[in-house]
Amino acid sequence: MLTGCVDEFEAELPSEDTRILVVEGRIQSDHDVDFLLSWSTPLYSDLGTHYHWDRDTHSSYQYTDVDYVSGAKVKVCGTDGSEYVCKEYNLSYGGSGRYTCKLPKLKRDVAYYLYIKLGDDVYQSVPEKPVPTPEIEDFSCIQRDPESDIDVMVSTAAPEDPNQVNYFLWDYSDTWEIRPRLYSYVYFDIYNLECVFKSIYPQRGWKFGENKDILVEATVHYDGGKLAKHKLYSIPRTDERIFWYYHSSLIQQAISKAEYEYHMAVRQAGWEMGGLFTPQPSTLPGNIRCMTSDKRTIGYVGCSWNTATCNLLLDCSTISREIKKPNEVKVETNPEMAQCLDMVKLQHKLVYMWDDKRDYGDKLTVYWADDVDIDIRLEGASTKKPPYMPPFDE
Repeated sequence: MLTGCVDEFEAELPSEDTRILVVEGRIQSDHDVDFLLSWSTPLYSDLGTHYHWDRDTHSSYQYTDVDYVSGAKVKVCGTDGSEYVCKEYNLSYGGSGRYTCKLPKLKRDVAYYLYIKLGDDVYQSVPEKPVPTPEIEDFSCIQRDPESDIDVMVSTAAPEDPNQVNYFLWDYSDTWEIRPRLYSYVYFDIYNLECVFKSIYPQRGWKFGENKDILVEATVHYDGGKLAKHKLYSIPRTDERIFWYYHSSLIQQAISKAEYEYHMAVRQAGWEMGGLFTPQPSTLPGNIRCMTSDKRTIGYVGCSWNTATCNLLLDCSTISREIKKPNEVKVETNPEMAQCLDMVKLQHKLVYMWDDKRDYGDKLTVYWADDVDIDIRLEGASTKKPPYMPPFDE
C-alpha cells in the first residue's frame, strides 16, 4: 500500500523565482561597511560544493560556489541628499560581488538606505534612521553543575528609552588554545636511523572560529528595556574549545523591530526547513524593493548608530570538562630497525618515547603514538599566538 502511493512529482517553479537578488550587509555609522550581492541558486544548479586542502594548517575546509553579482552600482544614501559610493573588489576564489565604503558619523535624524543599480533595474532598501546601541553590561559564562554545558551569557546596559521594547543582534568570533594529547620529547631520525632526544613538536597552539548562527532577542519579557543574563550560546563540556583557554569577542547591535522579524524568519527558514508553514526564501519580510519592476529580492539592510563590543577570557581549569583522551599507544620491545622505519614511513605513528635499554635489562622499549596526538598542527592549530591569549609574558 505504501509503495503504491509513491509517485514522481515534477515541481513547476516560476522562472522569476529561480534567480533572485540576495543582499547582505548593514549600514553602520562611522564604520567600514560591506555589502555582498549574489543571485539565489536554482534548484537544479550547476554550482557545486568543493573541498580545499590548506597546506599551512594541514586541514581541509568546504566551500560552495556562489553566483556573485558583479558590475553593480552601489551606494549608501541619506534622505538629506548625502551619498557614499561603494567600490567593488574581488573575493578570494576569483568571484566578485562585495561592495565596500567608509561611512562617516551619520546623523541621528536622517534616514539612510542602500541604492543598487543593476542593468536596467534599480533596487532600494527602505530608509531607516540609525538605531543607538546600549553598552554591554556583562559578558560571562556559567556552568550550572559539573555535568552541564557551558552557557555564555550577556547582559545589556540601560537603553535611551527604558519604556520601549528593544531588539538586539549579536555576532562573535572565538579563539581557543590547543595542546597535544601526548607530549613527545624524542623523535626518530629517518635519515640517520637513530633516536634523537629532542622535542620538535609545539606544545601549544590556537584555533579560530566564527559564529554561524543568527543571534537575536527582544526585551519584551524583560523590565527596563534591557536584557539580564540572556544565554547567547552553549559549549558542550566535551568541546575542545573549553579544554584549556577560551576567548570570545562579542559585537552587539540594537536593531529595529522590522529587522528583528526578518532575522527571526530567516532563522526559522534555515533551522526548521521542511515544515508545512515554514516561510520560503522569496517570502521573507525583507526591506529591499525593486523600483523598476516586480522582481523579488531577499535581504534586509538595517542601520546602526553604533556598536558595543566586549571580550571574554575563560581559564578552563576552573570548570568541569571532559578532555579528549589520546589514542592507544603501541609498545614494542627490541624492535628491528625495519619495524621502526615502517612505522615512520607510513606516517601513521610517531615515536613517543624511547627508554634507555640499560634500565630494562638490555631490553629496548619503544612507544609509538598517533601523530595527531602529538603534533597539534595536524589538527589545524596555528602556532602563532594571538596577543589576547595567555601566556602574556611571551
